Amino acid sequence: MTVGEKIQQRRKEKGWSQEDLAEQVGVSRQSISLWEKDQTTPSLENMKTLCRLFQISMDELLGQTPLPSPTQPPPPPAMVTTHWSPEFLKRALGMLHRKYLAVTLGFAVTLMVLGILFAVLGWAAGEDYGANLAGFLFYSLIFWVFWLLRRIQIQRVVKRHTALYPNHVTTLEFYPGYIHIQSRSDRSSSSNDWSYQSLKAVRCDGEIIVLQGPESMNAFYLADLQGDALWALSALKANAKKYSAPNWLLPNRLPVKHPVQPGLKGNRYYLWKNILLVLFIASLGCLLFAMPLCALLSRLGGLPEFTRYLWGFYLLLPIPVASILLGCWGIRQGIPAKKNVIAGAIMAVLLVIYGSIGFLSGGVHSWDPAYYTQAQTAAKIELPEAVSVDTLVFQPLPSPYYPTVLSSSAVTYSPEIAAQLSHSLPRDSLWSAQTEDSIQEILPIDYRQPWGPSLLYCLELDGYNTAPEEFGEYNFYYFTYDESRGRMLVVHFRMELSQQTLEYRNYFSADIAITFPLIKICPGGIPSGAASVIRLLGGVFPPLANINPSGAFRMLFQFRQI
Repeated sequence: MTVGEKIQQRRKEKGWSQEDLAEQVGVSRQSISLWEKDQTTPSLENMKTLCRLFQISMDELLGQTPLPSPTQPPPPPAMVTTHWSPEFLKRALGMLHRKYLAVTLGFAVTLMVLGILFAVLGWAAGEDYGANLAGFLFYSLIFWVFWLLRRIQIQRVVKRHTALYPNHVTTLEFYPGYIHIQSRSDRSSSSNDWSYQSLKAVRCDGEIIVLQGPESMNAFYLADLQGDALWALSALKANAKKYSAPNWLLPNRLPVKHPVQPGLKGNRYYLWKNILLVLFIASLGCLLFAMPLCALLSRLGGLPEFTRYLWGFYLLLPIPVASILLGCWGIRQGIPAKKNVIAGAIMAVLLVIYGSIGFLSGGVHSWDPAYYTQAQTAAKIELPEAVSVDTLVFQPLPSPYYPTVLSSSAVTYSPEIAAQLSHSLPRDSLWSAQTEDSIQEILPIDYRQPWGPSLLYCLELDGYNTAPEEFGEYNFYYFTYDESRGRMLVVHFRMELSQQTLEYRNYFSADIAITFPLIKICPGGIPSGAASVIRLLGGVFPPLANINPSGAFRMLFQFRQI
């Protein structure tokens, strides 16, 4: 529609004639006629007068489509406003640095426990482990200092933030693809956008959510999140590089349509999460701690047979069992504790298996003094009458790599006879106060720790304290006396000397020499315990009888009595 047609239409709508309109505009009737015929165009002043008379805009008079008015942006699907108090900021920073604090504190406590454990083991071995304890406590103190410095740093950040941004308030608007952040305080205001992919970490304890962005952090209370909260949380979980939150907050499958029943929240959530983490680590370390524990029991029990005290593995069984039970409970409370259940189940099975080996390979118990008498007769020596003889008879499983123990007897004497032996044995020429290296290499590893005066008799050589030089099979009787306890240890063992034996002995001795500075830890015969396990497996599965324990088991069981 042209301008002239518009003027004519509006004039007729008003019921005016050309003369009436001309009189109001202040022009002649002919001018109105020329305008309506589009032969001339009204001036700008006349157009303004026409628009006023017709009550229309200039765009409508000229026949132009009016531009749409600018529309407001759509409201965000979710938004939250946070007032930053010092307590809230301290808690948010603690959540952001919680992993560092937990790891540092874990190392500090672990080193303290290890230091005390090794000191106890040293005491059991009769050695001074004060230097080791001091070393562990020193390194533990370093981690305690790191932990304390990080806590102090958090306090300083809170004070500085409160001073620079008084009455700090942030508003987070969650849009598809990005988060719009508005920040204002009494001193400044700013706004910026974060894409979900730029988030380095999202951490939640069920009450507070902390967002670690490209250059700074933001946080808010979960209860303050308005709008489609599940959509916003799903966007955070799906796009953030790291996401840590209770499982009840969001199910594992996205998108989320219905909320889940809440579980643990806040400090209780992180408290139980850390407890389950400690149980998980303790479960993994059960086997490591069970070995020195069995060695300690061996030392305190007065008998060096490591396999006899493998029941010590059962003493640590409550740790993985607690990890399983609390892990199942934690999963129902929203804590990601599936690893506790898996690790606890595996370690519980291993502890039961290793603890049962002692009953299978630890020998048959006997109080028959005939073994004590037989050893004296074979070695052609006379020893006093014993109060009791505690003997373990082992199933012979020959191996070309190490001696095979046939029986081991712990002989107890009365105090009077024990005092006589303590006085007479050191003066006897057959008994040596210090075992030579050549004799030490012959002995089973469990029995290389000298108790006191000792004697080794070889049945085939008919000699005392003599090492065989030719290849063959030899039977030995080993006597050693513990003066502090008034107890004699009598061991009957057999050894097949061959080229394989020499190669294994050289290899194992060299390896012990290399690692000895690092493994002065455990006083109990752990290597022979590994050998006993291999002997047992070799008896059940003959192909395993030729396994060299210095290979697969060397790194796990390689400790030497000191």
